[in-house]
Formats: sequence, structure tokens, C-alpha cells
Amino acid sequence: MTSYVLDNVRCTVGTFTLSIDDCTLEAGNVYSVVGPNGSGKSS
Repeated sequence: MTSYVLDNVRCTVGTFTLSIDDCTLEAGNVYSVVGPNGSGKSS
């Protein structure tokens, strides 16, 4: 099965920086992004 592998990903918006050292998302699993309204989950 296909999986997504993220290594050394960085995204900066304004003064906020999201940094992911490593992450593997495997096929067949369910993942979600959670946070308060207006925090940019769908962008």
C-alpha cells in the first residue's frame, strides 16, 4: 500500500513556523487535523 513520507518539512506564515522533522502517513489509516476556528486547518 502507498504511504506518504514527510522529511524536514518547514512552512512559515507570518511569524509562525511549522516544522516537521519526519512523519509517515500510512494507507488504510484515518488522520485528522484539529485546532480552533480560523487557525488555517483547511489552507
